[in-house]
Amino acid sequence: MIILPENSELRRLFEKTVKQKRFVFIAGIPGVGKSLYVQQLALLAQKAGRVVHLFQYDVTRMAFENSPIGQERYPEINGFTQPPMRKAVGMWAREGIVQWHHKYGGQQHILIGEVPLVGNRLIELVQKGFDPAEPLLSGDLAQFFTPVPSKRIRQKIEEARKASIANPRNEKEVKDAEPQVLKENWEQTFKLAETLGLIEPFDSDGDVPYEPAAYAGVFEHLLKHRPARTLHLDLDLKPQGSVYDLENIASEPHATPTEVTRIIEKMEKTMTREMIDAAVDDWYNV
Repeated sequence: MIILPENSELRRLFEKTVKQKRFVFIAGIPGVGKSLYVQQLALLAQKAGRVVHLFQYDVTRMAFENSPIGQERYPEINGFTQPPMRKAVGMWAREGIVQWHHKYGGQQHILIGEVPLVGNRLIELVQKGFDPAEPLLSGDLAQFFTPVPSKRIRQKIEEARKASIANPRNEKEVKDAEPQVLKENWEQTFKLAETLGLIEPFDSDGDVPYEPAAYAGVFEHLLKHRPARTLHLDLDLKPQGSVYDLENIASEPHATPTEVTRIIEKMEKTMTREMIDAAVDDWYNV
């Protein structure tokens, strides 16, 4: 169900975007409403007659984590994906975008996705590269959005996340980031804001407070090589059912078992574990 108010600037922007673009990505940390906006974009795109495909981090990640080689060498630890898995997913993602583009060449097709970025979660999609994916991701047919909820809306999203994890209405909600992952992602974002000089150093042993301006500044830095727009939002949106409820999705690109093995073996041949960990730690250098 489309819940964006008909007279809202956000709905008008999304309607224009899904008519004109071929690649639309929502960037942001967990707990800012990415899945809801992906859902709304998909519904508006279908309403406009587009054939919708979804590109989601959790789908691409699970193709690697559930593979025999992934489970044997890099199993999830305490709810966190190991650095080599994050790196491997990103290495495949650029290939996956190109594969999709060639397979679904008609302009009626649109790829809508989520890119968390923080902690090397699909960061490769916003890094400037010299491959066939670069003109697709940096050209006129691509659009990246960063939803930046107000403090009030962020609190509501976090409360809704806790409720959906406790009582999932869709199997994908079971895979949503746990509260400790949300906390770690925000702390990484806040520290990067300090590094970039966007905020004054925060000296506290307690929880780091959410700051919309710092969050927006960090993602503007991360998306500097992409056609991107920051959306400052204070809309009270009440989803009907799960934000993952979508029908008639043409495909959800993810690596095949053969591709997973090839990517992981390529990564291990060209990088030591120390090199992989260092690259993932340095994820924000785009």
